[in-house]
Amino acid sequence: MHARYRRRAPHCRHGSGRAAQMRRRARPLLGTLVEIGVQSSMDDNAFNALVQSAFARIEHIQRLMSFHDPLSELNQINQLQPGQTRAVSDDIAQVLVCALHIERLSGGLFNPGVAPQLVRWGYIPQPAPGIPPCTALADMIDIHQQQVTKKSPGWIDLGGIAKGYAVDQALLVLRDAFARQSTSSGAVVNAGGDLAVYGLPGFPVLIRDPAEPGKPIGSLELTDQALATSACYYSQRQEAGLTLSALVEPMTLRAINTVQSASVIAPTCMLADALTKVVMASGHTQHPWMQALGAETLLLPEPPKDERPVS
Repeated sequence: MHARYRRRAPHCRHGSGRAAQMRRRARPLLGTLVEIGVQSSMDDNAFNALVQSAFARIEHIQRLMSFHDPLSELNQINQLQPGQTRAVSDDIAQVLVCALHIERLSGGLFNPGVAPQLVRWGYIPQPAPGIPPCTALADMIDIHQQQVTKKSPGWIDLGGIAKGYAVDQALLVLRDAFARQSTSSGAVVNAGGDLAVYGLPGFPVLIRDPAEPGKPIGSLELTDQALATSACYYSQRQEAGLTLSALVEPMTLRAINTVQSASVIAPTCMLADALTKVVMASGHTQHPWMQALGAETLLLPEPPKDERPVS
């Protein structure tokens, strides 16, 4: 991979001169701990104000796209009846357009319309009485500019893509501030392993071992790139003799249960976030169309060469 994956993780180079000057802040958001790190010569007051603005951007996106909040813009879309149209924010429009694009390219392996199955399994709350069928997103909605029209019953869960979008938008806040300065600056926004890096060449990132999530299995170095990872190790549970997880295979509506994790490096974290779900659902990395999007994929542990699908 161009991001230089190493099988054995080196000692993280946080002791280098540059990294030692990085200031960090963290908050619980997006169902995880979000950390923002900034390397800049700005004074403490400017740094604190900038980081506050980046966190505020994440909080705004969380309010818009939360499935858990019955008043979120996402759930107002979910409450639409077939034939009804609603104006939506630019933020949610961008995410829905990207989701529809990835659903089409992946042949349905990425599908936010599997929310009803996650409701049945108790991973997300039921937003209204009665559970509709799982539906392909393209069959459920049309979107034109910032107008969403519901075509068929269904619920949308953007949990597989919205976190990446929030990371991108927080980093954009930081980058816009850097552009107004005349000094060189860099930053990283990390939402529980979904992260984006700017201005920090060769930024080291450790990849968890899916078999032992508390230990690294390798590392990557990122330069002005985003990374997302999906796995089952934190969401798996046993229920009524079944092994469930928060990842749904859209074609069969069965839980994805694998000892592997999928990591994707891409130009944006929204793209990387969505594409990890495609790799997890397919069980392999042989998706040539992802290369056209500037994405690189990694499935760990790597399967033996004689078991890898041929593209």
